[in-house]
Amino acid sequence: MDQGDSGRCVLRSRLPVTTSSWEIFTRDGFVRPNQSAYEDQARVRCEYVTGMRGFVGSIAKLANSNLFVATVAEDINGGSIVAYFSDDLVHWHDRQVLEQVPLFWSKDCSIGKRFSYPSLIDENSPGPNFDQVGRTPTLYLVQGGCEIGSDLALVKTKVKIKPPSEAH
Repeated sequence: MDQGDSGRCVLRSRLPVTTSSWEIFTRDGFVRPNQSAYEDQARVRCEYVTGMRGFVGSIAKLANSNLFVATVAEDINGGSIVAYFSDDLVHWHDRQVLEQVPLFWSKDCSIGKRFSYPSLIDENSPGPNFDQVGRTPTLYLVQGGCEIGSDLALVKTKVKIKPPSEAH
């Protein structure tokens, strides 16, 4: 790994508040790291996530498919909330724009608002953690003003997910 590498790793834990329960995904599957998975002296190195950029807000399983969908805030074209798809949580593809909105870190504030922290939630998800979404989930965003401060609101809108097999 080069100095300053900003690769992403897939992590999991059965009990997130216990640091020793965390595992990283490597070429050999999930293992416990001996130290930071990013440091040069680490003996166990993660398999870097590819194909997506931006701030990841949520990841959920797409119902009736073998795909996961990641909700990402990207500072492209003035700000976009996008979905990426993956069948292994490592290789992401098929960028789909869900909403064009200015982001918290954007220069643009022409509408008087900025947004971030995107999450897809499906109120019909069978699990208690809303870890599965259908084709028309709700996109939740934190909305703020043009100045950094505490004037925040949670806003939502319905979106349509078009899996790669249906988008072409």
